[in-house]
Amino acid sequence: MMNGDVVLRLNNVSKSYGAARAVDRLSIDVRKGEVLTLLGPSGCGKSTTMRLVMGLEQCDEGEIIYQGKVVDSAETGVNLPVHKRQMGMVFQSYAIWPHMTVFENVAYPLRVRRVRGEKLREAVERTLDLVGLGGFGDRLAPNLSGGQQQRVALARSLVFEPQILLLDEPFSNLDAHLREQMRAEVRLLQRRLGITVLFVTHDQVEALSLSDRIVVMKAGRAEQIGTPYELYAHPGTAAVRDFLGRTVKLGGRVVEQLQDNRVMIELAQGARVAATAQPGHFSIGQACTAAVRPETLEIVPGLGGAGTLAAKIEMLLFIGDRYEARIGLGERETLLMYLPATDAWREGQEVALRLPERGVQAWPA
Repeated sequence: MMNGDVVLRLNNVSKSYGAARAVDRLSIDVRKGEVLTLLGPSGCGKSTTMRLVMGLEQCDEGEIIYQGKVVDSAETGVNLPVHKRQMGMVFQSYAIWPHMTVFENVAYPLRVRRVRGEKLREAVERTLDLVGLGGFGDRLAPNLSGGQQQRVALARSLVFEPQILLLDEPFSNLDAHLREQMRAEVRLLQRRLGITVLFVTHDQVEALSLSDRIVVMKAGRAEQIGTPYELYAHPGTAAVRDFLGRTVKLGGRVVEQLQDNRVMIELAQGARVAATAQPGHFSIGQACTAAVRPETLEIVPGLGGAGTLAAKIEMLLFIGDRYEARIGLGERETLLMYLPATDAWREGQEVALRLPERGVQAWPA
């Protein structure tokens, strides 16, 4: 169970490569027993942050504190090497030695720590059982599947019982089905062991499904930190809103101030909708954007009447359990939606979109 104890702290950490600032005054606390995910697009600084935590890079500014001990400080020059930080690491490439058996790969961190004999054998076999590789000890790494190689890398990072596990894009080399399976297995294993995890990914689904908290990064900074639900339902910035999940954005203007930080928006298509003002204050007549998650929209065949938006199905793609549809609103605006897999839909069909009573957010245009 997660509690308030801080295992890892980044305090105003910065890192530059020439004129490019990869990490910019980043401050993060990783709490004991939680999965904290660094999420963002390529170039946002998440991988550099992970390399700083691992000890593969050194801070230009700030400090990193692990288990109450400074491991990297730009001010004092302290920079504890990788092998002395006692952190478990799983890389994108797994970094498994092909000339070693599964047993020897997993045993390596213990041999470095001068663990020998029966104690080493018991620890390795116990960890292999833990990750579902009991009986695989004699196999060579090249003879394993991708999922099995990932389990070896995970076992090797856990065998010496570290206080934190660092996962750097660990599922990116797996196919879609195996990624889903391994996500669930890693989450169950983390809960069973109660280990703290710092996870790096650009995949929204991985971040939302695995994390206790997420740090959405942009230009080397923490754009917003919160639980998956908080970030998805209540994004603090447009960058967070648009990166996490899909968003339908409709142009309009504010026509009325309502209670509880809500406004009435008249959309360009003529319909009116109540929305939560986010962020800040809106004045009457101000241009704005009404943002809503597409799963909260209701689509019905034909004309929907007052309070709905007239639309047309421009394209349908059948993807098994549903349709992916491109819906046209007027001459310029289009949006992508999922429709149930029935025979009620066809390309060119006139439909209506009904906006939800709650869940619409007003943003500055």
